[in-house]
Amino acid sequence: MVINTREEIIDATDRIFNQNEFDYIDEIYADDMVMHLIPEGREYEGREAFKQWRREHHEAFPDFEVEHEDVIIGDEKFVTQWTAHATHEGPLPGLGTPATNKTVEYRGATVHRIGEEKLTEAWWYFDLFGILMQLGLVPK
Repeated sequence: MVINTREEIIDATDRIFNQNEFDYIDEIYADDMVMHLIPEGREYEGREAFKQWRREHHEAFPDFEVEHEDVIIGDEKFVTQWTAHATHEGPLPGLGTPATNKTVEYRGATVHRIGEEKLTEAWWYFDLFGILMQLGLVPK
């Protein structure tokens, strides 16, 4: 299923991140998709790796909610600008930092590559330093 309209993009984000429908990832991402978490310098290869990261992210931030501010759609890519709100209640994926029970609010942008049938690649840009400051893990 190729998503390429503003409404489909917002619905997909809502289902995956706000409603925690992890299996929906199978419907819109190619099996060999690659997710680049630019601020963390990590990549997740394959849809299953993305789903595992999303489960860990949900454990860390069970009340995570994302809101779109803008969506730009091109022929082969689309870009979303968003704001996220969450409470840190579990270990941070990749960092293992214990829960602080502090809330965070941060902005980011994601670029998705649109394949012939599904999304094939995603680059996530967000304010990791700002998140760590809000959690009290780095000095302000």
